[in-house]
Amino acid sequence: MIENMHTGLAGYLRRTGMETGDEREDGGMVLVVDGQYRVYCHPAPGRALVLEARLARLPEDGAAADALLAAALLAAAPRLAPHAQALALAPDGAALLLQQWLGADGSVAEFEKGLEDFINAIGYYHTLPGMG
Repeated sequence: MIENMHTGLAGYLRRTGMETGDEREDGGMVLVVDGQYRVYCHPAPGRALVLEARLARLPEDGAAADALLAAALLAAAPRLAPHAQALALAPDGAALLLQQWLGADGSVAEFEKGLEDFINAIGYYHTLPGMG
């Protein structure tokens, strides 16, 4: 399995000896970083990789969900240009996600830098009310 995955991720797993649990149907896996951050790594076209984390479950109340989304987008605005992460909605529309794309066959160092930036972004969003 490790032979067919993103080069940087495979090297990172070999170097750290990190357990990832079962591979998912789409070829993705979950990394637990620092015992608290769950990062879903899933393949993208052309051997690229997407890092993804759920930031918050959206409230069922429409107005409360809109308020949470508005606050998240306002907090995201100054981060758009200097950072690689983007906010997204889960396919079912029930959760706010953070995603980051990593280019195909990036090195272990590039993967580690991308993962570090991603974890820092999760921490940033978790400081907002209603997140984390």
